[in-house]
Amino acid sequence: MISYNDRSNCKHARLYYYDLLDTETEADVPDDARQHIASCQHCQADMSRLETMLADADRNSDSEQRRRDSAVTKLLSLHFAWLDKPVTCKSAKPFLASLADPLLRIRIPTPITVHLDKCRRCSDKLATIRNSGLTHKQLCSLGQTMAEQPAEDLPEQGDSEIVTRFTFREQGDPSIETESDERYAGWPIDVQVLTQVRLENSETAESAGSSAPRQRALILNLKRYAKPAIAAAVILIGFAVLFGTSAAKAVNPDQIRRAVMRASNVHITNSTGGRTKPVQEEWVSRSLSIYMSKIGQELTLWDFRTDPKLVVSSYSEPPKEVRVTEAAAEAARRKIDSPLGIMPFENVSAIPADAKWERVRDDDVDSGTQGWEAYDLIWTDATSPGKPVLERWRVFVDKNDRPQKAQFSRKSPADVEYVVRNELVIEYLSDDDMKTAIEQASL
Repeated sequence: MISYNDRSNCKHARLYYYDLLDTETEADVPDDARQHIASCQHCQADMSRLETMLADADRNSDSEQRRRDSAVTKLLSLHFAWLDKPVTCKSAKPFLASLADPLLRIRIPTPITVHLDKCRRCSDKLATIRNSGLTHKQLCSLGQTMAEQPAEDLPEQGDSEIVTRFTFREQGDPSIETESDERYAGWPIDVQVLTQVRLENSETAESAGSSAPRQRALILNLKRYAKPAIAAAVILIGFAVLFGTSAAKAVNPDQIRRAVMRASNVHITNSTGGRTKPVQEEWVSRSLSIYMSKIGQELTLWDFRTDPKLVVSSYSEPPKEVRVTEAAAEAARRKIDSPLGIMPFENVSAIPADAKWERVRDDDVDSGTQGWEAYDLIWTDATSPGKPVLERWRVFVDKNDRPQKAQFSRKSPADVEYVVRNELVIEYLSDDDMKTAIEQASL
């Protein structure tokens, strides 16, 4: 029987999960932490999940997404440098510009974001910056300016009376009252709103020494592992693994994209305008390096197992091999290595800043009978002339985050409801199923 040590040993061991997964730092792990992890099934399970998530992030992130994830990761490390420290308006000010940037969204509570939740003055300043219409580059410049000196166009730069402190629940001081806030439900954190007197008293108590060494170790770990390979979505789940809370409450577009990219063989049926008969079928095999498409009576088959080969056939003519241009072959290869048109945007970073992502209630759509969940991504079509047109991508995902069905809809100002333009039904095949489908379709 595998032994399980007390909770304090697990909490101590969690600080070294990343160290054990990194060959450069593995030797630095203390013997007591190494021995505990080796004998604790709970720590081993946590490490296994974390290793899988990091491997998925490395395998599926493109260069643009990696740059964005790296920026978010570094920003999070700066936020958590304020762990268990008093945060004032002056402390939060350098972060306002980055928090206003839609490209650098932070979706978990941090020592800085909870201060803005509690401080009206800082939240008003953030709203002013968000409504200014500044570009990403301009917001970066503003952030640097605000870190060095007060911004001239922002009134009343002095601190308010609001001082907040963010701690993990296991580290919280029971002598200090904590605020109850539904926004932090499910997160193992305490948010304290302190007066100046309470702040001075708590700092005096801390000077005697408490949990500071462990907190410093945590901060060092966060900074050390702020690498491009750790995607923003993985940070959220990793945060949950390390601190004993549940993972993200819902599936997000990046998880769906990764699930699509992991699939070896996919069959997609595309129907439009409420028609039952598909206008197009596609078979994509990443394991066999094959792409096949059927439109009407014409079938095209790209085979990259050796030299690029394109075969075209129809019901009225026998199959024939067509001369392949490099440009056409490259386009077919990109198709195989893409999200396959299942998503409205190939990269999550291309999702518009005003887009809204939410789960569809079960009473609004029949998604629960097959164990699926339905989500909507809604955004404004900026290219549409005249009054704004809303676009909606509704996706049905299974328990493995794989999309089973996707609908692309549009609603113009004259429409009462969204009009479905086309619907995709997705199947996931084995290599043998894929070979059989190719043989049958080629008849």
